[in-house]
This record gives sequence, structure tokens and C-alpha cells, in this order.
Amino acid sequence: GKDSNMNTLKEEMIKRVEELNEKLEGKEFHLEVKEAFKNNGNKFGITILSDNNKYKMCPTVYKECMEDIWYDDDKVIEFLERIYEENKDKKLDVKTLCSRDYILENVRLRVVSDANIGEIKKMNIAYKHYLDMLILFYIDVSEASSADATASITLRKEELARAGIEQTELLNSAIRNIENDYVVSSMEKVICEILDIPVEEAPDMSGDVEMYVITNSHKIFGAASILSTRILNAVSYLIGGDFIILPSSIHECIAVPYGKMESEELREMVREVNDNQVSPEDRLTYNVYKYSKGELSIM
Repeated sequence: GKDSNMNTLKEEMIKRVEELNEKLEGKEFHLEVKEAFKNNGNKFGITILSDNNKYKMCPTVYKECMEDIWYDDDKVIEFLERIYEENKDKKLDVKTLCSRDYILENVRLRVVSDANIGEIKKMNIAYKHYLDMLILFYIDVSEASSADATASITLRKEELARAGIEQTELLNSAIRNIENDYVVSSMEKVICEILDIPVEEAPDMSGDVEMYVITNSHKIFGAASILSTRILNAVSYLIGGDFIILPSSIHECIAVPYGKMESEELREMVREVNDNQVSPEDRLTYNVYKYSKGELSIM
């Protein structure tokens, strides 16, 4: 099953990292295998640790980034060394990042399927159950982000306890923070962006049901926008009443006016998108939601 595959993968990673560490003689860093929670299953990465400064940022690189050079020692080491060099002067001010004010001002939300509950409990990650989803809290670490990687910290219960933050307060702050950064676009506009054509040349969709895509400006974890009544009311105003939400991924959702399509047809769409368009770690849920009278529910 899934677990034994995971273990084999982990053992393979550990063995490979041992081999690579032996060849790092004279370098300033060494490698360790790191397990990270990703939606719907854990991922194994290699963390690059500095030998002479424990407060340095430790970048983690996932095996997928090195798939084509994975068995070539020199190339992998050269790749990891480049990342080490790029990051070695960045420092993370952990004290600030874990302070009460900093967390409340910067916390954001992401939603994942509640099928992840076992992993999340095991790793003591702070969460709140909502419908068939789990709300997780994270902080973007902008100092640590670069062109090819964004860094974020998913908050655990002990960090909240240490900062003296209650969950309700955390949730309210996080919702306020995401309300400053949401984007609702018509499907036509989104399609034009993907095809890189001006809106005037949009394919004719007049016969189709109007659809809106809800996300945030980075298009990362944007599906969490559905946790805000203010955002949902803005969508309702745009659509002119009740609407349906199709969870297209953890990064975005699609809103469709209520009553324009049969629920079976909508469920089929979600299934179709999940199974064919979305990678498993970006999948949210297979349900369809309805927003009516200020309330989101599973249809």
C-alpha cells in the first residue's frame, strides 16, 4: 500500500544522501532527508545544512527538481551547492517570526481535504475542521522566497501556545489577511490569460454558463478564499444570487450560478478535473458546495 511505498522511498533517499554526504569533503554544508507534509501525502526532500552557522536558512529541495540528474553525483552536488550559495547569507529571524504580533499580522489560510487528518495530527499541526476540509494556518517567509521557490511555515500547536494565540483569534486574523488579497475573474478572462490573447479575441462563450474563478494574487492556496463571507458575498453580488462552488484545486475554486446545472453534472465536472487535470497533492475534495443566505454547505 501507500505506506510501504513511502518507506521504500524514504530508505532510498536516506541511502542516496549518505552517498552524497561522503563526497562533500571540503564543502561548507551537508545534507539531511526531510519529510514535509504536502496535501494528500508526504514528500521527501533534501535539506542543505550549513556546517558553521546553525541560524542560517536551510533550503529544502525536492527530488522532483533533480529527477534527471538524480544518479549523477557531480551534477547533483553542483546543483545543491548552487542553492546553498544562493541562500547562505539569508538569515531567518526566528524570534520575530514566532512572535504573537508577527503571526497575527501575517498568518494566512490554506484548505486541504480532511482525508489528511492523520498526518496533520501526527505532526501536531494546528487545524480547524470545516465541512469536509481542514483549515491550516501558514506564514509566508518572504525573506526566504526567491524566483523559483516560495517559503512558508505551517504553524504547529506548540508555536501558537508559545505565542499565546487562541485559535479563534488566529482564524479571524487570517481571514482578515486573505480578504486583502483575493481575485475573482470571469472564466473568459482566465482562458485569455492562459492562451495569452486579448479579451476582445476571447472564444465565444455566450452559450455557456457564466463561471468565475476565485483565488488570490499569487494563485497559491487561493481556494482558502471560500472561508471568507466577505469574499463569498462579493461573488454572490457579481453572480446575482446563490451560487455553487466547484473546488478545482487547493489553489482556486470555480463559482457557477445556482440552478443552471444539475448537481450530478457538477459532481462529474469536479471528478473529471480532479482525476485528469490536478496533481494529487493539489487536489482539494470531490464535493460540490452551495453558497446561499450567507452560508456555505456541501450539496
